[in-house]
Amino acid sequence: MSGLCCVCGNEVRDPRRTMHEQCEMARDIVDDLREMLSEGTAEAWVRDFIPELNFVFEEDWRLRRIFKVAERVIVKSILYFGGGNFSIDELEIDLPRSELDRIFDVLTAAGLASLDGDEIHLGTIGSKLCQENIATGAALDSPGVRGPIEELRGWICITVAKSLLDEWLRGIRRPGRPKNLLKMLQWLSNVMIDNPDRIPTTLEANEIFYERYDVFGISQAQIERLAIALLGLRGKSPKVFAAFRPQPGGMLLVDLKRETRIFLERERERVLERRRGRGRS
Repeated sequence: MSGLCCVCGNEVRDPRRTMHEQCEMARDIVDDLREMLSEGTAEAWVRDFIPELNFVFEEDWRLRRIFKVAERVIVKSILYFGGGNFSIDELEIDLPRSELDRIFDVLTAAGLASLDGDEIHLGTIGSKLCQENIATGAALDSPGVRGPIEELRGWICITVAKSLLDEWLRGIRRPGRPKNLLKMLQWLSNVMIDNPDRIPTTLEANEIFYERYDVFGISQAQIERLAIALLGLRGKSPKVFAAFRPQPGGMLLVDLKRETRIFLERERERVLERRRGRGRS
């Protein structure tokens, strides 16, 4: 036995590893996406996929308030303050100040925003998101507006998740891991790991939604809820999958969206390159 995985906390039996392969890949994807956002190097294939992530905090009641405050800070700044700073009173969120202070600790670590007295100051990432998503006068229900809004929420999800995961890996357990995002990325890592040559368009559902090691303490009901959302059976969020087709004998076939397939192929190469840079094969 090698020890316990620092991401999921479950047993690692491979003496060469400190975390499971899926957990390491999930962490590397979060790190890589946050780095691309920070450096302004996200290409179209990344930006096309990012909206697929924008619902996972909605599914996590423990972290929903953090995500909602982050989203409101950025959107409020865009709509009313031209991407600038503003008073906390303008946030109009009915939460105790002590809780807001804890939430802003997370947002500060994420680079989204900090709280100085009663003034909200956008961080580097927060300013970047505002500048890239300032409204242009297009109709609010047009693809030209809805697309950037969905992308904005996806990037907020990544930045918040990154700060929470970093805290967890440093041994700070409050408020916890972004479990739903990690579980989603673990499932997608199953596809990346099991298909090293080419990501297929169609897979059996059990090639994606299986647990090699751990479910992060997420209940089976929540696991099913997350899978249902990813399959597009509930909610209005963009979907990772394009279609699903039940087959005789209980088999379920799922088609990956083009954006998902391209993301998995290209991000896998980036993750492997990151590992090579760390001296890992």
